[in-house]
Amino acid sequence: ENIWSQNEDEKTRYFAENVTLRDTWKAIENLVDLKLTRSIGISNFNESEIKEILKIARIKPTVHQIELHPYCNQHNMHQYCIKHNISIISYCPLSNLKRENEHDEDVSALYNPIIQGFPKL
Repeated sequence: ENIWSQNEDEKTRYFAENVTLRDTWKAIENLVDLKLTRSIGISNFNESEIKEILKIARIKPTVHQIELHPYCNQHNMHQYCIKHNISIISYCPLSNLKRENEHDEDVSALYNPIIQGFPKL
């Protein structure tokens, strides 16, 4: 199944018909060859998707952007990327303001008592 994105209703899915990950990666590598970009990154890939890229890549990804914060440390993914010389860039470093299965109170890492105890500059 070649799913590229999913609607917020989690039912409507968009497909890139007849376009494989391999096709996409080769096209992006061509951009490097044409000097339109210097490197290639990925975002929100899981280990199996990265393995698939590494099998076919002539130019390997240099960076992986993932959600990374005190409530989502992604240790296994971090170790996997280190092993394959892929740098990590985090987004949402202070976490989402609301997490699934949480009460209505603020749950951002900013409101964590330990973080609140850090000296303020």
